Amino acid sequence: MNTIDEPISRIEAEQALRVEDNTVAFQAMLRLAFYEDDVRWILGFFEGAAGSSSPGVRNGIGVAIAHLASSGEDDFDAIQALRIVQRLAFDANPAVVNGVEAAMSDLRAFYPDVVSAVVS
Repeated sequence: MNTIDEPISRIEAEQALRVEDNTVAFQAMLRLAFYEDDVRWILGFFEGAAGSSSPGVRNGIGVAIAHLASSGEDDFDAIQALRIVQRLAFDANPAVVNGVEAAMSDLRAFYPDVVSAVVS
């Protein structure tokens, strides 16, 4: 069974986009944020995955971006992250919107200049 306490390979993350279990999909996005070292690759992956039909994937992206924003990674691109989150902001699924709100909260806290420049 997958948990957020285990690293995930890129192949497993790509496979998670096709699973029907929203919990597994959600956990896969978090596992990427927690264990994958290449933050640029993660954001690129999230950019493509944001169009997934799985609410677990979309919600996981929001929560994972919140984690990345607060982690202080040097390669974190707040503008790219903000654009991904903005794509998900009007999702019909309330869980996804909650993930977006978590991401926006951390982006505002840790990258206030970027958020004010892009959102205004």
